[in-house]
Amino acid sequence: MAIKLAGMKELRIVPIRFERAQTGAPDIAFPDIDDRGYNAKVPEVNGLAESTEIRGPVMGLTKKQEVSIKMIRENIDTAAELFITSSDESAISIVSPNKGEKCSSGKYCVIKLKGGDFVECRPKPAKIEVRFGAVDGPIIFELTTYIFTPLPIFIQPHIVTIHDPAGSGGHAPTMNLNDVMKQVKALWACCGVQLHVQPEKSFAINLLTANKLAWSEINNVYTESWQANTINVYIMQELDSALGYGFSKDTFAGIKLSNGPPAVMMSHPAVFMGMNSGSSHRSNDTYWCANDLAHELGHFFTLWHPTDGPDNSWQTWRRNETWSMRFLMHNHNTTFRHNPPQGGSNWANCHDFGYGEKYRAGLISMKNIRTTAGAGRDGQCSVVRNHIAQGPGVLY
Repeated sequence: MAIKLAGMKELRIVPIRFERAQTGAPDIAFPDIDDRGYNAKVPEVNGLAESTEIRGPVMGLTKKQEVSIKMIRENIDTAAELFITSSDESAISIVSPNKGEKCSSGKYCVIKLKGGDFVECRPKPAKIEVRFGAVDGPIIFELTTYIFTPLPIFIQPHIVTIHDPAGSGGHAPTMNLNDVMKQVKALWACCGVQLHVQPEKSFAINLLTANKLAWSEINNVYTESWQANTINVYIMQELDSALGYGFSKDTFAGIKLSNGPPAVMMSHPAVFMGMNSGSSHRSNDTYWCANDLAHELGHFFTLWHPTDGPDNSWQTWRRNETWSMRFLMHNHNTTFRHNPPQGGSNWANCHDFGYGEKYRAGLISMKNIRTTAGAGRDGQCSVVRNHIAQGPGVLY
């Protein structure tokens, strides 16, 4: 339900909204919610036809997964008696509040949900319904959920020490890999993508510059260590001109590794991560590392940046508005804002998309709002699941 008001353009005021139940690092129990736009569709995914227009937010989760979301009484009395129901309890059930029990009063109320354990491989959509006055009262707001069959993905991390040509000067990158991977798993769980991380491998290699991988040297790294039927993730001190690279099997074969002849073609699809690049440093910040790694995995799954431009210049793609910056796949998604209203004093959440102030967003979009853009710009959950479902031969 939405209230329409006349204005310069149509405005919609909702009595209720939902957001992440916990602000901070990605957590599998506290998913992000695609609340962009209105009357948008979710594309076809794993044999489930494209949805009709969805009036409200959309969220994904995996079979049997238990999650929490926060309900906010935005434009309704904080003492209003509200009840939560599911349109299909075989797809998703309400864990808390108990069945038939009204929501707690106040501005905020945490709702716990659990994905079903149905037999079908196709995803199941269902509505989380907010009802007014009684458990069978009128529905005043809906959250659409998609419950996914898990898709297993294997990851092989490589910790790479880069020495100079004489075999000295290199230092192994330091990263709390377990904590980083835990957050990466949480970011992708909303799509039902289950990451299985293998024990890390470490090796040292002599290249042109200690602690730095040049673009033309990528094949040297593959030669040292590469494992079939998994996503090989190479972690090193520094990459040439980037903090990360992600190459899908669809795109890697056409990428040249040097500008001059002879052109060297890339040997394998993979993901590369540098702890720094020029003046950019992660300082071993767990969420920054996790966000970048999850982003590069998105490229491995064929996703593009949502704002890529024809001139191949990231300076022209950068955005500071909320819509673009919600995306995990935005290629310059820091949360710095130029001249926020009232200097930000009356816009307390101008830097926070549910992950903490000054941290980047991690939304993998469900809705397809930007319908005129190229493949992979929006409706990204569907793009990824449809790609993975084609099997290891296409994926790896």
